[in-house]
Amino acid sequence: MTEAITRFTEACKATLAADPGSGGRRRIAALLEEAIADPAFVAACFKSEETGRRELYRDPELGFCLLAYDMDAPRISPPHDHGVSWAVYGQVSAHTEMTEYERLGDRQGPGAAELRKLRTYRLDPGNAGLYDVGCIHAIDYPAGARFLRVTGQDLESVPRLKFDLETSEATEISSTTVPG
Repeated sequence: MTEAITRFTEACKATLAADPGSGGRRRIAALLEEAIADPAFVAACFKSEETGRRELYRDPELGFCLLAYDMDAPRISPPHDHGVSWAVYGQVSAHTEMTEYERLGDRQGPGAAELRKLRTYRLDPGNAGLYDVGCIHAIDYPAGARFLRVTGQDLESVPRLKFDLETSEATEISSTTVPG
């Protein structure tokens, strides 16, 4: 791990230790925006020729992860959440279009799930966005998109929901190898 990544992850660790709630997560988004403005940090995160998703750091105590995404193909995800976790996306190149939703009614978990679109916006290079616990969102990015993501824990082991807008159904997903 390079010095730039170490500095960033240590700042994240101190932030989350002091405030593991939404305030700390908003600070992580601000830290990520600062970090992706630093060419040395970006170069350290994307020095590999490898495309796709790569884990750069996993904190052994707090469980948060830093992941790099260098995507060679476009992708549109269905609306989804991060279960009991959260994620901060930091756009490095190209863009990611984000659409946020709210689930109508008081039902939770898999099953009937009517969503209402709240807003759609772009994360352009230099922008970071927080998707807190329970936030339902969809992502759309072109080939060549690069972004970093800090997650509250390893999302590969967290049950999450994806939502089908045509059938108004939520189904549980527990593992994916692409951003979600």
